[in-house]
Amino acid sequence: MEDLVFSTVLKEIKAAFAEPVSDPDLIQLLYDGIAIPANITNQNGDVFSVSKGTASAIMNRKRGGNALKVIRQHSIDEVVINTIDDYFQKNVVRRLLPSAIDDLICHLKSDIEADNIANDKKQELLGLAKKETLASFLARAYLYSLSRSNVLTEKASTSSKHASTIMPKDAKEYRKKPLDAIEFDDKVAGTERRYVDALLQVYGQLEGVTQFTQESLEEYPKHKRDFRDQRAYYYAAEAVRRGTRDIYNNREDQFIYLKD
Repeated sequence: MEDLVFSTVLKEIKAAFAEPVSDPDLIQLLYDGIAIPANITNQNGDVFSVSKGTASAIMNRKRGGNALKVIRQHSIDEVVINTIDDYFQKNVVRRLLPSAIDDLICHLKSDIEADNIANDKKQELLGLAKKETLASFLARAYLYSLSRSNVLTEKASTSSKHASTIMPKDAKEYRKKPLDAIEFDDKVAGTERRYVDALLQVYGQLEGVTQFTQESLEEYPKHKRDFRDQRAYYYAAEAVRRGTRDIYNNREDQFIYLKD
């Protein structure tokens, strides 16, 4: 699962594109959905361009990886709000691979459901999460992502200074208590789907099978065992995430620092 930030939206859209698209080009494409109607240009009066270095910082959520300040500022302009859905329909949705749309919606829905988003905004986004309103869903998720920091290190740099205020008084008791195991069955949960899809894709590449599904595992005992083990690892990590959230008073940023 990912936070619903700029890089998350970019990665999910990129994964669903029908043709290869570079990170700078994709970022530029989304920027234009705001820059064109808001008439935003650089100091020379030209359109903004995105360098490879800037794109890398954005995609990896590193220092300097926030969207352009002027883009973020104008993301709430009325002219942008009124045109962004149509822009996404013409310039983004039409370039997506039809067979990848279901996964795109599923993955973004999982991110939204798991993220700490105000309930009204969360319900608004989830209500649009369907094929019939795909352009609006992607556009609104994009605009919302611009309102949040995309840089992990902005919070991480201060985490150690404030650890004493985050940790509960009974932190020592948490250390004594083993993490609760998470039981799982053959049914793949929505939040696990992206992880499982990646595993199945790898098995398919190894066996030269284009459409390798969970049912295909019955023909490959070795992969079936590995699949079971990998899912156990996933839920072990999920147990750590939940345990970390409980220790830090429902804050999930500490788990992000652990992953980094």
